[in-house]
Amino acid sequence: MVRRFLVTAGASLCLAAAASAGAMASPITFTWDPSAPPIGTCTAATCSNIVADNMVVTDVAGVTIPGGPTGGAFTETAILPIGLFELPPGTIITPQPSGYGSTYSLYFTATLAGTQGPIPTKVGTASVISFTTGSSYSFTLWATPNPTISAKATSGTVAITSKDTGAFPVATGTLTSGSGTLLLTSSGYSPSVSLVFTFDPCSGAGTGAGGVCTGNETSFFVSPSFTAKLNLFGTFTADPTVVSVTSGPPGYVDINGGGGNLTLSAIPEPASILALGVGLLGLGFVKRRSRYS
Repeated sequence: MVRRFLVTAGASLCLAAAASAGAMASPITFTWDPSAPPIGTCTAATCSNIVADNMVVTDVAGVTIPGGPTGGAFTETAILPIGLFELPPGTIITPQPSGYGSTYSLYFTATLAGTQGPIPTKVGTASVISFTTGSSYSFTLWATPNPTISAKATSGTVAITSKDTGAFPVATGTLTSGSGTLLLTSSGYSPSVSLVFTFDPCSGAGTGAGGVCTGNETSFFVSPSFTAKLNLFGTFTADPTVVSVTSGPPGYVDINGGGGNLTLSAIPEPASILALGVGLLGLGFVKRRSRYS
């Protein structure tokens, strides 16, 4: 539920600064239990808890740009299998949680849209990517007894190429901010994107972004509690060797093997953000009084 506060213009600026600071909060360590709910034959004896604060994913994405080389509106679909877990970020957990990649796996799917600048034609130049936010632009986190998920992007369309039966959603989220660039290097095109989503565990059938959830999967999320308000932060890049750009129109950007990182961060309570904003505003008044006293 979104709460709106009426504040003065000066307090609004402080509030925005406080919210921005909250968005940059450090990743939190999370604990997920793959045996609750069961994932295929996964049990507490065969699958240990996942304790991590960074997910390393493979980025397979397809972008369709109706305007082709001139850019404009685009739509994007992506499949992001989780390959490794890290704790802390940059340090691969060794060995990985038992059962992961052998008994079950996890992957994200995402649907996005926005505006793409003209496709760069000069080496060293980049165009800006702006994403549209809102409930229509979301991700789903899937759990599956399939130990290996592979996907392929072709002409803006992404599909899982390995057999995947028994997959079910465990969490969803909607896009709250996103931006990126498409850079033309001497080797080809290299996209770079940052995205921020809400993170909402499935709490029952019909819940979650787009009502995609099929059941209550909150027992999967041991820590932090499924009731915690969380953001999912993602940063993604792709080497030119895995990026195919078709000018069109329509234009396509197909990414087959990019990389990315996903972390969770706490969302400050609205009351805490407001208190910090008012505090910052008060400091401004104190500084102004001391200057003219």
